[in-house]
Amino acid sequence: EIWKEKNAKERSVLFEKWALVFGATILAWIAASVMKDLILRPRPFIELRDANLLFPHGDHDSFPSGHAAFLFSLWWGLRLAQPSRRLAVFFLAGAALVGFARVAAGIHWPLDILGGALLGIVVAEGVFRTRSYFDKSSSLNPKHEARNPK
Repeated sequence: EIWKEKNAKERSVLFEKWALVFGATILAWIAASVMKDLILRPRPFIELRDANLLFPHGDHDSFPSGHAAFLFSLWWGLRLAQPSRRLAVFFLAGAALVGFARVAAGIHWPLDILGGALLGIVVAEGVFRTRSYFDKSSSLNPKHEARNPK
């Protein structure tokens, strides 16, 4: 219904926003994976011998959390693409809950989650700023609205 009710220009803008959001999440996941391979930080269940591991997992790829990078990038991208407070709070809560769960499961240290969250936010912000930089007339560029009011 959201798609059908839009004209061609509005659908194009909507598609662009979603492409940027999902592109940012994929880039954040890839960046986290590359960083994990470079940093090689042991997971909590390796260093804390009495930790109860809930499920099998890799051992030296803790920092940053790829899940946190992905989910916080998704949250920030959605916040930039559609500044709906309700939607933003929902996705922020989901990202935070997953982060807490990964710490509780003994798979990540709290700093891994914070690092992944920061990485995800920076990547999403960078994707949106890069898009606005290369297309000054982009509907995603706030200055565009000021120059071309509807």
